[in-house]
Amino acid sequence: MKFLNTSSYLHVDHLTYVMFFLIGFISFVVWSYSKTYMQGEKRNKQFLLKIILLGASVSIMIAADNIILLLTALASSNLLLIRLMTNSEDWQAAQASGVLAARYLSLSFVCLASGFFILYSKTNHYRLQEIITAQLDFDITVALIIIFVGAMIQSAQWPFNRWLISSLNSPTPVSAMMHAGLINGGGFILIRLAPLYLKNQSLMSAIFIIGLISALIGTLLKLAQNDYKRMLACSTMGQMGFMIMQCGLGLFSLAITHLFWHGIFKAYLFLMSGSASQGHANSISESPKTTDLLLALVIGGIFGSYVFSISSATSWYSLDANLFIKGIVFIAATQFAVTILSATSRMRVSITVLATACVTILYGLTVRVFHNYLVPLNIDSAQTLNTFHVMGLILLFLSWLFITFRSQIYSISKIDAIRNRLYVWTLNAGQPHDATITTSRHSYNY
Repeated sequence: MKFLNTSSYLHVDHLTYVMFFLIGFISFVVWSYSKTYMQGEKRNKQFLLKIILLGASVSIMIAADNIILLLTALASSNLLLIRLMTNSEDWQAAQASGVLAARYLSLSFVCLASGFFILYSKTNHYRLQEIITAQLDFDITVALIIIFVGAMIQSAQWPFNRWLISSLNSPTPVSAMMHAGLINGGGFILIRLAPLYLKNQSLMSAIFIIGLISALIGTLLKLAQNDYKRMLACSTMGQMGFMIMQCGLGLFSLAITHLFWHGIFKAYLFLMSGSASQGHANSISESPKTTDLLLALVIGGIFGSYVFSISSATSWYSLDANLFIKGIVFIAATQFAVTILSATSRMRVSITVLATACVTILYGLTVRVFHNYLVPLNIDSAQTLNTFHVMGLILLFLSWLFITFRSQIYSISKIDAIRNRLYVWTLNAGQPHDATITTSRHSYNY
């Protein structure tokens, strides 16, 4: 066979180095944390070994150029993750979580393997660097769609998010590795195939729409949760949706930036979740109480998006996908500002605007660095604004208005019934599978 005679199985480029650093850093931090966290547990040494093997397996997947090696490394990584989830054989809820995750991840693997098999059959190439140069036709488009479905499942996108929400019985280090590392596998595969996806504008629009839906649903589910870890799980679903959405906009280097910071921050949030759950689980900020504060938020958001465009070296007025990103930065900047302003006096407005500018400048600089560093990969092509992008931006803006003015909206008696139904729906939609719920601490024997 052709792919058995080659000596080239790996491809190390700028993206590989970025991902090596991210996976290596997170793996080391989680392993160090686990040494203390897992003391006294059964099979704690095997647990630590599996953490190391998982980091190594994901690293091989990151560097793999041979599709057989990539799929083997991905399957090994998923298997190790499931074994870590079910490390305690006496914890029935954790065993059920592992079984559920195995079903979804197996379906993901079947989709990815089928898509790559079609690509190999059409191109007669087994190396990704050769596959991505192929000319697009119907069969290759079908393969890309199948691979995208597999990536959706791997990254817990709606409607395949149940396995992620049901995985919280796992030890905290496992959750950190899952949400900060392996959950990004689907997005990484899309980025590796970016040159092919960029050739089909309709498929890019579909990726954008699905990412937007997952981002909105994940964020909505998060708002209804009162359990800290479940809130983080819904947040991961939403953040992965934003990453997929950025891929659909043709901004793959921006998706890598998002993946990088989300991985580090989500690992931190899970590793400190024990102490955080003892405090206020729901950290959603209050709505602004005065018109002056609302005006300050809007000013902070506009100024934040403007300095972001400067620091990221993109035009603030561009009529392409970058304009959509400016809208997201505006919303994020206002939400950052409201956490400071809602509980303080108007004397802090200038400080809040300055703090918002500093955060957006930092993020803009990282976007610029990642974009420049990944230029040799030729994975960026900002899509021209279309109807879907405009509608998506309007939907995000309406969602921002709802979150910002939710207390005022809730005070309207006519929509009280709608609010209650929406809350019940989001609360139920964010619930894990019944078999994966730990109802008593006595059901966990360490």
